[in-house]
Parts: sequence; C-alpha cells; structure tokens
Amino acid sequence: IAFLVYGVVMFLLKFAGFAGMAMAEEGLIILPDVKNASDYIFVLGVEYALPSMVLSSILGVIILAAVMSTTDRLMLTIGTYFSWDIFKKILKPDAPDKQVLLVSQVSVLSAAVITLLMAINPPDMLVWLIWAGIGIMFATFAVPLLAGLYWRGATRDGAIASMALGLITAIFFGGLSYFKIQLFAMPMHFSFYAFVISVIAMIVVSMMTKKTSDTVLDETMTGWYFKRD
Repeated sequence: IAFLVYGVVMFLLKFAGFAGMAMAEEGLIILPDVKNASDYIFVLGVEYALPSMVLSSILGVIILAAVMSTTDRLMLTIGTYFSWDIFKKILKPDAPDKQVLLVSQVSVLSAAVITLLMAINPPDMLVWLIWAGIGIMFATFAVPLLAGLYWRGATRDGAIASMALGLITAIFFGGLSYFKIQLFAMPMHFSFYAFVISVIAMIVVSMMTKKTSDTVLDETMTGWYFKRD
C-alpha cells in the first residue's frame, strides 16, 4: 500500500511539473530571471490556478506543515543513525547514554547547519541529488523488503546480493545520467535499471542458496499469509 501511495504521489508531482512547464511555455506564468528559475514553477502555477489569497495561503500552510514534519523526522533519523548505529554499535559499544545523547545532539545540529547553508545558496545539482537519493534507496531496498515479506523462496544471501548490486548499479547508472555519458539509451529514470538488476540478483542468488526453513517462514508470516482458524 505504501508503495502504491508513493507511486500516486510521484505521478501527481510529475504531472504538476509538466503542467507548470506548459504554463510557462504558453506565457501564462512568467519565471523570474534568477539562477534556479525552474524552482518557482510550482509556486507560480498555484498562484495562477488559485488566484484567491485565502486559497493560496491555505496551500502554503499545508506545504509548510509537510516540510516541517518531514524535516523533523529526517533530523531525528540522522541523530539516531550517527549516535546509535555508528557511534554506539560500531565505534564505542560501551558508551554511556549521556555520551550517545550528546553525539545525537551534535549530529542533528550539524545536519541543520549544513542544510541551512545549502538552502541559502542551493547548488545546481540539489534537485538531482534529491531524486537520485530516492532512486538509489528504491533500487537498494525495495526488492529485499518486498521479497522478504511476500516470497517464501527469498534467502538472506539473496537479499544481500540484491541490495549490493542494486546500490552499485544505481550509483553507476546515476553517474552516467548526471555526467550525460550515453553508453546506451536510458529513456527512464536510472533507478529503474538498477531495480531490474536487483530483482534478478534476488531471484538468482536465492535459488542458488539454502532456503529458510518453513517453520521460521510460518512464524514470521512470510508470503501471502492468511491466518487460519
């Protein structure tokens, strides 16, 4: 369900972007003469479609609320990753809670400062990095996650191979896309090709390695599981 919702949202975002580009081409909206003029398409398109100040203000509040909630979650996630997953689990397993908390606070503050500096003077590749990050995560984690939930033939080795090849190929295809190196035609986003390779790796390696016992699969409700009375 989450992936379906994500797909619908991404489609609507793309559709809104194309609509804004069409409005700019037809002269319905005029983009400012600035470095990242395309970033203004959505805002100007909304102002054109919703000329009422009240409706525009309501939409602005909705966007700000979404941005704030997402930013809060990402900041907390960054703090947890650095303080617990890296510092506590790898660098210093015997670290006291106060030290772990301090690392988390420093990580959140550092991430906030870096984000603020990038927002004040955004690099040209910022939008590309955002979509590249989403694409790399999709190619790396989507297949192992879905296969681990719904395919009883999936194995641990298959998941590792799927994530590794998905990550490597996503970075490779992403580099080709960014530097405009055309080894072959790529009409779709580069993450799609890495996703296909991730699927192949999951299937091939899982079929070549030892299967998980049915007892464990039943206990974890793996597969298209329906509870029986």
